[in-house]
Amino acid sequence: MKKLFISMLAVAAVTACAKDEAISLNQESIDFGAPFVENSTRAAVDPSFGKDANAITEFNVWGTANGVAIYAGQSVKDTDSDGLWECGTKNYWVNGATYNFAAVVNGDVKSLSNGLPATISYDADGTSDLVYAEKLGMAGQPAGSNVPVDFTFAHLLSKVKFTVKTEMTAADYRYEVTGINITSAPASGVYTVAAAEKWAPAAAAGQAFDSIIVNATNKVVECASEKLIIPTSTVSVAYKAALQIKNGENWETIWADDKTSNPVTLTDVTLAAGNAYNFTISLNIGEEIKFDVDENVSWTNNDPITVQ
Repeated sequence: MKKLFISMLAVAAVTACAKDEAISLNQESIDFGAPFVENSTRAAVDPSFGKDANAITEFNVWGTANGVAIYAGQSVKDTDSDGLWECGTKNYWVNGATYNFAAVVNGDVKSLSNGLPATISYDADGTSDLVYAEKLGMAGQPAGSNVPVDFTFAHLLSKVKFTVKTEMTAADYRYEVTGINITSAPASGVYTVAAAEKWAPAAAAGQAFDSIIVNATNKVVECASEKLIIPTSTVSVAYKAALQIKNGENWETIWADDKTSNPVTLTDVTLAAGNAYNFTISLNIGEEIKFDVDENVSWTNNDPITVQ
């Protein structure tokens, strides 16, 4: 049985039955650089890492060296000093050791496996982007080649927006859609890193969206904000659609379809992690209200946003 003794003076000794092996402890700290979110967009609810007001500016890190925990949820931040993200807790590379790292943004790590997150709980608020990254099997860096730990984060949530469209040509008429809500959106959930079915959602709490108005001039209108939702196999949508006519300075409803108390269940739609969905409500006088779902299997992929 080998035991690892690390001396902060620069030399460590591994003692076996009748043999001593010397391995060096480099006086170079472990740094973190160039984090970005895979398949990321620059939408306000999907800020990615960067410098703007909506950007993710911090993550928490777990890590092991030869199976021994060296990080346990410490905060890593962009210091703006040298292009690297730094942890307040300093650790140093051991040449020849094997390192495993994991990082989480906006999740509460509930349990560990081999020193890395095993389960992560998340309370849904519609705007906090839960992302996760791993860097496994990284070799200890020899002196003079201090390679930073680069994380590529993955989205653990689904992104959803609504669009209302019409073919209306009549002036002084409009459709107003209010009370838009994915009533089946979970209030919270637990993500298990190694599980096949990774999400265990809690009871539904719903996720509300802004109202949308379409008319003869603006026939296709997207909701003002997107929402981030815990993946779920059940999608139920509530809304109230009203056809209105202008009477002087006022708009008066002459027809309405109220689904706020009796949501529509979309039986062929499942919200998957890392996928973006655009639910389009089609409204036309004398025609049935229809839903179309445009699913983008990977979120719109702009150039990765790196931190330099």
